[in-house]
Amino acid sequence: MFRKLIFLGYLVLTIILIISLNVRINDIPPIGKFLNPYSGFWINGESKVGDNFKKIINQPIKKVPSLRDVTIANLFFENSTRTKLSFEIAEKRLSADILNFASGASSVKKGETLLDTVNNILAMKVDMVVMRHPNPGASVFLSRNVNAIIINAGDGNYAHPTQGLLDVFTMSEVVDLNIKASFDIAQLSTKIMLKSKNRKKIGGSIINLSSQLGKVGAPLRSVYNMTKFGIEGLTKGMAIDLAKHNIRVNSICPTFVETPMVKKFFKNKDFKKSVIKNIPLGKVATESDIATAVVYLASDASSMMTGSSLVIDGGWTAK
Repeated sequence: MFRKLIFLGYLVLTIILIISLNVRINDIPPIGKFLNPYSGFWINGESKVGDNFKKIINQPIKKVPSLRDVTIANLFFENSTRTKLSFEIAEKRLSADILNFASGASSVKKGETLLDTVNNILAMKVDMVVMRHPNPGASVFLSRNVNAIIINAGDGNYAHPTQGLLDVFTMSEVVDLNIKASFDIAQLSTKIMLKSKNRKKIGGSIINLSSQLGKVGAPLRSVYNMTKFGIEGLTKGMAIDLAKHNIRVNSICPTFVETPMVKKFFKNKDFKKSVIKNIPLGKVATESDIATAVVYLASDASSMMTGSSLVIDGGWTAK
C-alpha cells in the first residue's frame, strides 16, 4: 500500500511538472519551450543567428524588414560608444524605427524618475526599450514595473546579456574554424582515401594543425586552448578509427611562427619580448620548420606514428 502511495505521489508530481512546463505566464512563453532540445534556447543561440546577421551586413543592401513598424527607444543613462552604436546599427539594419534618448539632455536632470521617464516614452507607442543604466539591477526593476520589452544594454558593473551573447557567437566562430573545419576536412580526406583501390597497402596520412596551446594552458586563451586541445583529442580518436585502413592521423603543435600575421603582432615590442621569454631556444619557428614536419608525417619515414603530435615549440611546453 505504501509503495502505491509513493508511486501515486510521483505520478502527481510528474503531471504537475508537465503542466507547469506548458503554462504561459503573462507574456512569458512556457518554460518547456526554452528547454525543447529541437527548438529551445540552445538551438536558437547557435552561431546561425550570428551568421544570419553577418550575411545582412555583408550583402549589397544591408537591410531586412524583420523589425519594420517596430519602434525601439534607446535609453542611455551613461556614456557609451560601442554598445550604443552596436544596438543602433543593428536596429537600423533590421528596419526598426528608432528613438535615441540621452539623460543629460532630458528631464532626468530636473529629477524625473526612471519609471516616469520610461512611462512617458512608452506613451508614444514605443514597442521596445534598450536601456543602459549605471545602477545594478535597473533593467530588472524596470521589467517588473512596466508592461514593455526591456533589453539590458548594461547595468552597473555587470556584463550585459547582449555582450554575453556576442561572446558566445565569437566562441562559436573560433570552434567552427579551429575544430569543425579540421574535422570536416579530415572527414572529406578520409572518404577520398577510402575510395582508393588497395587502400590498406597504399596507406594514408592525415595531418592536423594544432598548437603548443593544445598541450599547455595560457592566460586569456581559454577558448583557443579548448579548441586546440580538441584537435589533439580528434587526432587520437581518428587515429584509432582509421588504423584498420592503414591511415595514420597525427598533429603538429607549433609555437609562434614567423608569418606576416605574427610579424604584425610583434610590432608590439613588449608582446614580442614576452613571447621570446617563454621560448627557451629564444626564437620563433619558421615556416620551413613546420613544412619539414609536414613532409616527415606525410612520408613513410613516419610509418609507425599515429595518434601522436610533433611539438615544434623551442621548449615552450618543456617548462
